[in-house]
Amino acid sequence: MIEVIFYYGSEVSFVRISRNDIRFATGSSGNKLAPIDGLRLSYSGVCREHPDLELNKEWKQEAIKRFKDKIKSLRTEDDKAQYIIEDLKKHGYVAKFKQKAGHRKEVIKWMALTDLLIVGGVFLLMFVLAYCKMTGKSIKELILEIREALAGTVEEIDIR
Repeated sequence: MIEVIFYYGSEVSFVRISRNDIRFATGSSGNKLAPIDGLRLSYSGVCREHPDLELNKEWKQEAIKRFKDKIKSLRTEDDKAQYIIEDLKKHGYVAKFKQKAGHRKEVIKWMALTDLLIVGGVFLLMFVLAYCKMTGKSIKELILEIREALAGTVEEIDIR
């Protein structure tokens, strides 16, 4: 059995994988585990993932069937966990912890690095926008200034 904990914004979600039985829970549901059949699926999300289901009246049942077939096709619980991690990542879920058979939780470190890069990128973008607003320059003008400054030697750049 493998359990994976995901964050989606401030919401915590939980996935338990036991052979071919996959159960889902969110913090808002009081951690009641439910099979995929019990989840609310977004019609637009299903259509993005499976465009051929857009005109199908039984879109939800077919999407669930495809998910179950995919899970059955994967050999090990680790493969199933990795598939779910990658699939949910596309929808904004960030895997934080993975626990096998009740052993100590493993921190999924590459996701923590990804979070750090995202936060750093957002901070940099906020800084650039604030600087542009403060100086009245456009982003394009700022990029051209940076290019010109970097074209010279390190001694020529005045860092204050």
